[in-house]
Amino acid sequence: MVALNSKGEVINTVEADQFQPSKSQFECGYFAAAIAKSMVKPGTTPAMSVQQVINDAEAWYAQYNGSDAADNTAGMTSEQEYELLAQIGLHFQAIAPDIAQVKAWVSWGYPVLIAVTEASVHDLALGGANPYPWTPAGTHMIFVTGVNGAGQVLVRDSANCTSLSDPNSLRPGPRTYDASKLQLVSATIVVPPWRPRPVSATSLPTADMQIPTGWNDDMPSATLTAPNGQQVTGDFRLYVLSHAWDAVDVPMGPAQSANPVEFGFSQADGNNAGTRQVFMYSELASTSTRAPYRVSVGREFWTLLPKE
Repeated sequence: MVALNSKGEVINTVEADQFQPSKSQFECGYFAAAIAKSMVKPGTTPAMSVQQVINDAEAWYAQYNGSDAADNTAGMTSEQEYELLAQIGLHFQAIAPDIAQVKAWVSWGYPVLIAVTEASVHDLALGGANPYPWTPAGTHMIFVTGVNGAGQVLVRDSANCTSLSDPNSLRPGPRTYDASKLQLVSATIVVPPWRPRPVSATSLPTADMQIPTGWNDDMPSATLTAPNGQQVTGDFRLYVLSHAWDAVDVPMGPAQSANPVEFGFSQADGNNAGTRQVFMYSELASTSTRAPYRVSVGREFWTLLPKE
């Protein structure tokens, strides 16, 4: 299963109230991006502070829109969203503005930035009321970080506050929004640094894929590189990513052709020519009739051990 924090989110993160004194009130996209930047694995503590989230969002708004003064109502375009995510080093994937797709991706560990119509937001902790202290009319960006057992979405929303003039009035998240009522304008997967990059907008992972700590997965080349510089590719890469691989179990060298792939396993049992890769504490093998599997290293050692 995908790891969740105690609140049911696929990440831990920091949030902040977007309504800062004498600043633009149209910075939701930039605050959502700053909240995304702060994300870390469930069970760990974000290194960023609330003030850093605020400072980043204000600086980015001024960078892209010329000023973060109160009279600036420029907001954020889709192009600015994508440019900013790339600028701060977060891989992203635009997907269809469909809540079912959003929930599917989040359920597999990928939080999603969504733009929604303000009037379609209904906070279930407020009895289903709209949470904003103004008459909702435009569009707004929020960060979806979880899906609860009832199929409702958990979000980090920098505008879910009680007052536009009090920068400390943000209701603590995650907020639970009625997924069936949300009207999406856009949706963008934000890939956590510890997870594999999606291969497309519609190709959901087939397993709970996790990059071992300290390893690097380059999706364009489909190459997983261990801390010792050795690489894992093809089906062996997918096996490592989907089997909670121990980070210290690094490959000793590249995958190699072998016939047979195991010394201690009879051909009658499916031990044919194939490919194997030896790791520090494991060995993976595959043949024309068997998908990648973990070899019994003990049996291999016992078979090769000189007998008295």
